[in-house]
Amino acid sequence: MSIVFGAIINGELAIGSDSKSSEENLLYPAEEKLTWHKIHKIGPALVGHVGNSMYHTVLENLAQNHSDIFDFSDRVSIHQSINRMQKLLAGEYGLMAQGDDFAGSGLNLLIGVNSKLYSVDGERGVEEYCRFWAVGSGTKFGLGAAEALYKEARTAKELVEQVIRIACKYDLHSLAPVDVRVLD
Repeated sequence: MSIVFGAIINGELAIGSDSKSSEENLLYPAEEKLTWHKIHKIGPALVGHVGNSMYHTVLENLAQNHSDIFDFSDRVSIHQSINRMQKLLAGEYGLMAQGDDFAGSGLNLLIGVNSKLYSVDGERGVEEYCRFWAVGSGTKFGLGAAEALYKEARTAKELVEQVIRIACKYDLHSLAPVDVRVLD
């Protein structure tokens, strides 16, 4: 499932991810796959995803053809954007909705915008974080590493890279190389 991790330090926001992509017992090495990156620029935001690799293509398509559905102003605006996205996913993209109580998208996202960090879970719940957060199977390793390293990190980019490398070392479902992006 991988890891996407983001951090804010002194106003700098960075988001990064590992590169693991697999299907059952087949691994798609990053050096063989041109589209291994999990971070997308959508309007003013950096959006990282974990889960099914189909979401990579879907997010690229949404960013190119439906960027007007996104409003990253605040937590509620993001939730409304995800609801608009859900309609497209269920209609135009053929998503089979799953979830406990709500028709979920299955998307697990980390969004960085305007020095703010948000997560979106598979049932479209949106949370906001003040220092750092992670999504994916490497979350526990990433959060532990971030807590230990945060006070000493000079930049968000430095912290994000260190945390993802640590998660890749210990999480069976995360793998280097690492991709880190700093929000302009």
